[in-house]
This record gives sequence, C-alpha cells and structure tokens, in this order.
Amino acid sequence: EERSVYSWKIEDASAIILDANTPSTIDVFPWVQFSDWPSWAAVAQWASDLYEISGELPPVLREKVDEILATTGNSAERATKVLEYVQDSIRYVSIPVGPHSYQPYPVTHIMDRQYGDCKDKSSLVVLMLREIGFDADFVLVNSEEGQTLDRRLPSQAAFDHVIVRAIIDDQEVWMDPTDSEEGGVLPDRYMENFGFGLVVSPAPESLT
Repeated sequence: EERSVYSWKIEDASAIILDANTPSTIDVFPWVQFSDWPSWAAVAQWASDLYEISGELPPVLREKVDEILATTGNSAERATKVLEYVQDSIRYVSIPVGPHSYQPYPVTHIMDRQYGDCKDKSSLVVLMLREIGFDADFVLVNSEEGQTLDRRLPSQAAFDHVIVRAIIDDQEVWMDPTDSEEGGVLPDRYMENFGFGLVVSPAPESLT
C-alpha cells in the first residue's frame, strides 16, 4: 500500500514571546490543518440533515404561539416574544455526549424536560418562528475563533455553538437563544459578534 508522508520543518526559529492579551484572531504559531470535507456546502448539507425539524407543535408551544399571535401586533414584537420565551423559560444545560453532541433532541423531548443546550433551544426558536411565518434558520458558529473561520478548511469540528437567523421585516436578524433576561425588542437587543457562521441549509456555498 502506497502512502504519502508530509513533513514540515522550521530550523533556527526565533523565540515567540506570547503576550497574554494577544487576540485569538492572530495566528501566533505556525500551524497545519487537514480536512476530509470538500467544501462548506458539504458541511451545511450534513448539518441540514441533522437539524431537520417538522411535525406539529407540542401543545405548550402551540398555546404559546397562539398567545403571541393574539397579543402582539407587529413582526418584531412577535419574534421578540418567541425569543424571550425560550431564553427565559427553558433552562440551558449542555451535556455534549453521543449523537446529540451534534444533533438536537426532538422538540417534544426538550419540552418534557424543560431544558436543553444551544441546539435544543435554537430548535424551539426556529420551529416557533417558522410557525408564525418567519423565515428562520439555524447557524453554526464558533464562540472563540469565529473571526478566523474564513482562513480555515471546511469541517464540522469548526463549530461549538448554534444560534438563529431570521428575516424580520425584510431585515436579517441574529439571536442567541442561550442568552437570558436581555430586554429590548428585536433587532435592538444585544448580540455577540461571533464572526463567521454557517447557515444550516442545503443552499449555502460558503460561510456567512
């Protein structure tokens, strides 16, 4: 069996003095990356299959959606009520083991136990927003190195967090269901700058 061996060697290298405040977006040390993913589009397709949510809303969510539709009159307020409900009523608990390191639990399971991680809470927000009539999608992000993802090779391992993107009044709005007690009405709510992200859909050809 033939094999290829790749080697990199740096000789007489100068010492690297690492400042404790060096931003994570700066590559201080030489590095090499490998990936067996052909493109970001392939990663998006993989995630799209895992993040498929469908079916009827559980009774509790159905009741909440009906309440939001009956008591709020514009799109921004309705989307905000959905986000607030998931942020403040569903506890954030992350136990990333097994297949659910990547795949959300079924919505009924999340509602039965009243807690979930970023994938689970995002599932509730996406499902409720879509039920109301919004265009909403999952977005994979990196909470620490998101500013440098465009310099990396495609890989599902590039991400460690999930947020939501929705179109509200023809405006692209980003929201993090794991935040809580934020206050304000979308889009005027705090949103961390995660840098680059990958929309979970068969369509994206690259990072957003």
